[in-house]
Amino acid sequence: MRKFNYIFTALLLIAISAWPFAAVSAQTEEPQIRITQVDNSKFPNVTVYVSVTNAAGEPVGVDASTIQIQENGEVMQAVDIQGGGDVVGEESIPITTMLVMDISGSMDKNNKIGSAKEAAKSYVSQMRSGDQAGLITYDTQVYTVQPITTDTAALT
Repeated sequence: MRKFNYIFTALLLIAISAWPFAAVSAQTEEPQIRITQVDNSKFPNVTVYVSVTNAAGEPVGVDASTIQIQENGEVMQAVDIQGGGDVVGEESIPITTMLVMDISGSMDKNNKIGSAKEAAKSYVSQMRSGDQAGLITYDTQVYTVQPITTDTAALT
């Protein structure tokens, strides 16, 4: 019994001492950065759209002072850095989203389709002026129900 207590105590101490390291590694998780679009229509000014998410795929905020843009290894000066949904001055930056809904037979069980529709309606009701959204549904095929629009009535 004494040997068991010794082993249990040793394991407990190891687990407790490892706990802070696990917390630190979770806090310092590297974000996933993906360039989603490059717009050079106003060359020499170029607009680069990026998506920054955590490991779970959730959007994360980024401090603008930590962003560095390089072209062919040369650091470029960022003129303006904004985040989708941010408020700049008195206006918010609009965001564009595409709602994608599964309408296959499996969605009929337990009213999953009803819940999905309610979630979509809730999302649309929270859109701000200038925000855009569209709706795509799929089962065995993909259907564009509503192309990207600012008209929230067309999305409900």
